[in-house]
Amino acid sequence: MQAISNTPAIINTDIINTDAEFQAIRDNWNKLWQQAQAPIGLQWDWIAAVHAAHGTNRQHFHAVVRQNDEVAGIFPAALEDGKLIGAGMPRADSMDLLCTESDKASVAVEILKAFADAP
Repeated sequence: MQAISNTPAIINTDIINTDAEFQAIRDNWNKLWQQAQAPIGLQWDWIAAVHAAHGTNRQHFHAVVRQNDEVAGIFPAALEDGKLIGAGMPRADSMDLLCTESDKASVAVEILKAFADAP
């Protein structure tokens, strides 16, 4: 994630774990999906369909990295029976970071930090 100007970037990473938060990020998620030219399995609608198919066994647990309030990366994940899994698991079409190729390393570091700090 490159700073937009000489001003240092403000990086925030949040865990989305409610349906309301998941619904609220839909447009930004799909915008990033298009920018990243990512596989269909990382599109918001795909993740929503997989989540709905699993019903109440599964809780959203998506890590979202923002740089200066812009979504720069997402790791689509879920909690199922107390275990962290990829959002498309157990038969994932794609389990990857959603970000541009140039941001992958820095987004991965931020997401790992967020998971390490999560309850």
